[in-house]
Amino acid sequence: MGFEGSASDLDKKTKYGTIIYDGSCGVCSAMVGKRYAFFERYGFAVLPLQTEGLTAWVGETETVLMTAIHLKTPDGRLLKGPDCVIEVASKIWWMWPFYITMKIPLCKKLLGWAYAQVAKRRQKISGVCGFTKPKSSHTYNLPK
Repeated sequence: MGFEGSASDLDKKTKYGTIIYDGSCGVCSAMVGKRYAFFERYGFAVLPLQTEGLTAWVGETETVLMTAIHLKTPDGRLLKGPDCVIEVASKIWWMWPFYITMKIPLCKKLLGWAYAQVAKRRQKISGVCGFTKPKSSHTYNLPK
């Protein structure tokens, strides 16, 4: 599965933006990469950050993108980590209770802390839990 075309074609294909994840991380691939059809059903595209041409399209380095999951919104914003998770939740009807809860400052702060803890240890968690990156990745071919 995949999409071949320009970045503008990808922008037109999505209603809410593109989720960018680390395709070399087992946790990331298990949580996002293997569920691209689910996210596409709700109006998101899903790309591993290793997709050729992605860094130029997003306007960030691979080093920056490696730090967390990102969402490139249709209006060009780049949301990172917990902000990405909250924005995605706001677009999926049955995740609204989570979205509303994250409006409470203490809850959002706790999400940020929990996200940072998992992100720091994601490679170790991948090994311990047996998460492996997918054998065939769902990638797009973006122009350089």
